[in-house]
Amino acid sequence: MATYDDVMVSLGLEPSSEPGVCGTYRGYARHHYYGEDPCAACRKANSAYKRDRARAAKKQDLPPIKHGTARGARRHWYRNEKPCDACRIAYNAEMCPRWRTYDRDRRRRPGRAA
Repeated sequence: MATYDDVMVSLGLEPSSEPGVCGTYRGYARHHYYGEDPCAACRKANSAYKRDRARAAKKQDLPPIKHGTARGARRHWYRNEKPCDACRIAYNAEMCPRWRTYDRDRRRRPGRAA
């Protein structure tokens, strides 16, 4: 059976001599495993690790935007982008009847002064 070091060498990677060195994500995990408060270097490494993973996952999983549709506008907003004109116009065209219905129903509620 291959050991951890053998597998790492076969993959072309350098095996770590000390697992969980402070200032790394593994060091942060080690702190939690032993019930310790993580040091500042490990907290910083953990933040960087999570931020990089989130960015990579978000970029990989984003479907392409179908421009000129209301869903396209929503996808622009999800990505923290300003919708293109075609998507914005399509979104407004879809939502305008809903907004009118809401305003009409809101005016009909009992107890409201007209």
